[in-house]
Amino acid sequence: MATTSSSPLMPKERVELLDRAWSEAAELYLKELAPRFDPWFQLAVGELKSHTLPPGPVLVPCCGPGQELLPLHALYGGQRRVVGLDLSQGMIRLARAAIASASGAAAANTGSSSGAVGCGTPQQQQQQQQQPVEAVVADASALDAFGPAAAVVSVFGLQQMSAMAPAALANWGRCLAPGGVAVVVLWPSRVEDRGPWLTFDQVILEKTAVDKGQPPPPPDAARVAEPLAWELALTEPLRAEEAAAAEEEAVERVQGAAAVGVEVLADRLQAFDMTWPSAEFFWKVMTEGGPWRARRLAQGEAAMTDLANRFAAKYGGMGSEQYGSAPLSHRPAARVVVLRRRGGVGGGGSMEGRVAAAALPAAVAQQRQAQGRGELSAL
Repeated sequence: MATTSSSPLMPKERVELLDRAWSEAAELYLKELAPRFDPWFQLAVGELKSHTLPPGPVLVPCCGPGQELLPLHALYGGQRRVVGLDLSQGMIRLARAAIASASGAAAANTGSSSGAVGCGTPQQQQQQQQQPVEAVVADASALDAFGPAAAVVSVFGLQQMSAMAPAALANWGRCLAPGGVAVVVLWPSRVEDRGPWLTFDQVILEKTAVDKGQPPPPPDAARVAEPLAWELALTEPLRAEEAAAAEEEAVERVQGAAAVGVEVLADRLQAFDMTWPSAEFFWKVMTEGGPWRARRLAQGEAAMTDLANRFAAKYGGMGSEQYGSAPLSHRPAARVVVLRRRGGVGGGGSMEGRVAAAALPAAVAQQRQAQGRGELSAL
């Protein structure tokens, strides 16, 4: 299947870096990180179940190796098309393999069921026809080519877009069908008050100070650092559109139509427990099968070896029992954003006004980015 483009927002160089990093990380990610991230996916499923969705597909931007695609397909009895999108070709290969395996098993079961084929009325057979599950190589920061969608579900992909995340989230909301729902789970810049992710952020700040010839930062610098600018602005474009839609609602009600906009139904943190065999194993997974592999590719092995030594020093140093074999537990918190597109018909001019209203907060967010926690890791 050819790569699909839908007005991508991400620069070509970053797309290429993330494609390579996640393609190389795909198998280890699927084995080690996907199971640890599953509680947040189950949370997203619970959010979906609380809404009655309109007709349309379920889109899964940043789907990774596709571990969520088949469960989402089963959630709606196979009656909704599910499309996973990811810029990593390696991730999509794994997703397609899982889909093909499931399809083959289903076909084998159908063939072995005597008398199953052709039973029922034509209407019943049509109702039983399964919608496809697909995995597409695409820049998931824009979904225009795949909507309107009944639902958008994304677990731990949006934060990788950093300063572009507010615009991407707004795009996902606009690609919903009226009544459609988006459930987006992302890692904020600080996911815990103590634990290995916070330790890594502190290491990054200390390493940056050394490289710049500056005094070392306080030992709690990562814990008290301000959130990144894009996090503060994440829902600003959506809220600007919602405010514009509310202003038009009275006029459109007179005309017999409801305003079209995207409501932010929820924006909260949700923590779950996570465990690792050791801090050393955590480092291996995050740098070989996780988001820090891109840092390894961008900065080189020497830089990562330095960071590895600094990280290990926080746990007694390389070769220590504390670092190499002591179990590691922590409780990271992810940000959960739930959106819903209001019903009704909006005029072309009105939509242009809402897009223009959204442009200012996005531009301000990009200006603020230079003042944010740019040295810290984005998970």
